[in-house]
Amino acid sequence: MLIDLLKIKTLETRIEEIARVNLLRAPELLSTFNKIFMELSESIATLEYEKNKAQRDAQLRRSVVTLDEMPKVLRAKGLATDRSPTGSADTREAVLDQDAEYQNALELVEQISAVSKLLKDKRDGFVMAYHSVKRLVEKMRPEIARSLNAAPDRDLDAGDEDDSSGDFGIPR
Repeated sequence: MLIDLLKIKTLETRIEEIARVNLLRAPELLSTFNKIFMELSESIATLEYEKNKAQRDAQLRRSVVTLDEMPKVLRAKGLATDRSPTGSADTREAVLDQDAEYQNALELVEQISAVSKLLKDKRDGFVMAYHSVKRLVEKMRPEIARSLNAAPDRDLDAGDEDDSSGDFGIPR
């Protein structure tokens, strides 16, 4: 999976354009913010899948260490007894802490989580930018607000024609 952080950073600079938005530039900005939102959402979903896989791999490695390697390590170090062949909880945790493969698997989970959090925060920024542009357009042209919000109403929206005048088609 490849995430184009440069593209995201470049589009983040477009957020500054909100301060100068006008009715001609607003649709393009709204479209841009919406597209990057969708791309980030797709990347986040993929990262969550990868994180779940990494967590399963870490759990599998933990199981292998616990069942196969831990008894050998504890016997070799003289920490296993007949009464407690698997040692104490602290001893078991220490064996896991020393297993490089397990630690690498946990590190991968943490890295994926960090990148996912970063992308979620950036996506939230684009959501706020989108709504800022929308609100500014609504203030500039209130009649456009109804079509931007896509709320069904009986009022005329920008570009609509009043076809009820003349009573054509209305039963008497």
